[in-house]
Amino acid sequence: MNTNSAPAAKSLRSIARAEKAAARKAHAEKMAKLHAAAAAVVATGKCPECGAGIHRNSSMTGWWQCDRSGSASFRRDPSGAHCSWQTFTA
Repeated sequence: MNTNSAPAAKSLRSIARAEKAAARKAHAEKMAKLHAAAAAVVATGKCPECGAGIHRNSSMTGWWQCDRSGSASFRRDPSGAHCSWQTFTA
């Protein structure tokens, strides 16, 4: 009687690897879609929520914010109501 479970363990490891690879691929595709949508908004130069301009936040690469974000004394456009829209591009 053969009680060697090595082939079964190998098969389970290869299945787990394949599942992880599929999850990584799905995540990469999802992030690419999100970044493409964000890049399309950035290309317009306008906030999709309030219509104000947008600017790049220099704290992190790819971070964009509405000109009306932040407290009134720090906003680029203090003329309208506060807007919290922000996005990241790749």
